[in-house]
Amino acid sequence: MGRVLSGGAVQGKATDSTMTKDMRLVARMGHPCGEDFLAKPFLAAHPEFAWQEPYLRDMKAGPGPNSTPANCPPPQDNPASPVN
Repeated sequence: MGRVLSGGAVQGKATDSTMTKDMRLVARMGHPCGEDFLAKPFLAAHPEFAWQEPYLRDMKAGPGPNSTPANCPPPQDNPASPVN
């Protein structure tokens, strides 16, 4: 691609069929690739985006929670679940 764009995903979520059955997912905070976004170095390297400076914030990447619905039994134990 070679072109720098100032947009993109700021979080990533994934699930598979087994996890979906149990209403679970995994998430990553920040860029899904795991790289931090640091506003000052980005703006120094790409002055064409200087107009965005008031809006840009550093975003440290890191793992997010493995998520399950609160107070919700797994589908096989939940009589209200459409899986049953």
